[in-house]
Amino acid sequence: MELIHGATLVHDDVLDGASRGAVSDRGRRRGRLAATSTGDLLFSRAFCALAAAGSLESVRVLARASAALAQAS
Repeated sequence: MELIHGATLVHDDVLDGASRGAVSDRGRRRGRLAATSTGDLLFSRAFCALAAAGSLESVRVLARASAALAQAS
């Protein structure tokens, strides 16, 4: 959950141009694409962690939640 929370914060900062800490600061210096890629990496790490744990239902829940977040933005 912490990885997903971090990813949504980074993506939110990219969308509204806010700054929320070290990841956002690096993103501002390196550009919007780097910040968005950082958020995407956090999302992918969350999926990998759940897949490694063998929890297919958890992966499904995370996939649905991620899709809902993307549709809401």
